[in-house]
Amino acid sequence: MVHFGTSGWRGIIGRELTFRRVRIVVQAMIETLREAGDPVELIVIGFDTRLLSEKFAKTAAQLIASNRISAELAPRDVPSPVVASMVLERSAAAGITFTGSHNPPEYNGLKIYTADGILAAQKFTDRVEKIFDRLEKTYDDTFVPRRRACRRRTIRNPRTSSDFRRLIDWEAIRAPASRWWSIPCTAARASTSTTSCSRTRSRSKSSTAPATPTSAAMRPDCTSENLSRLRDVMRRTGADLGLSTDGDGDRFGILDHGARMCDSSTALAVILDYLARRRV
Repeated sequence: MVHFGTSGWRGIIGRELTFRRVRIVVQAMIETLREAGDPVELIVIGFDTRLLSEKFAKTAAQLIASNRISAELAPRDVPSPVVASMVLERSAAAGITFTGSHNPPEYNGLKIYTADGILAAQKFTDRVEKIFDRLEKTYDDTFVPRRRACRRRTIRNPRTSSDFRRLIDWEAIRAPASRWWSIPCTAARASTSTTSCSRTRSRSKSSTAPATPTSAAMRPDCTSENLSRLRDVMRRTGADLGLSTDGDGDRFGILDHGARMCDSSTALAVILDYLARRRV
């Protein structure tokens, strides 16, 4: 059996997470979508840099296409929020992404986004689990790939779009007195962070990140302990702000001008207040 937690299905690669189980979970998701009665014409697929993520994504895309559903596969690793955004932009029935997120290196997993661009609710994933249990007993692990229905298309990063840029006070970031560092936990988030830094033309820098966690002790999460490197860089360079994300870019860590950890809930409240008052 499989179990979806608060943010998708996770498991140890080769033990809980196998290619056969991935195919059955994806098939169960398709059947759950079809039970709702809405047309299922397109599903978007993304992946991070974790071991086997891209191969899992290709397998899922081929299975989706064999169900006579168009599958749009990201051409390279992308942060999870990008997949959620593309579900809305493409008017897709759903989106899935393969990511180890903030878990240790032996883990990988699957997140499902419904047509409204948010993580699938428990009612949806509970149904996926029940269908999986039914299919697993007699699942015929063969299908005819329909390559024409499976496309690799450039996924526009919402962080470089005009819709995103208008929400940012770029002049404040470009101010001579403003200096900040961004350190992504893994490479799936690194390219996005680097692009954002370069567009500001400010005294901002982004550090490199490993493609995937490199040791059993490394969990790519934004804990205070994991941000010690960012804290050291800030103190050495006199930076005013430090930013970091987890392995797939949907969790973040913020260090203030004193290199102190900021509470994420407080940060979100401040951001919401800023957007409501000044940008939206």
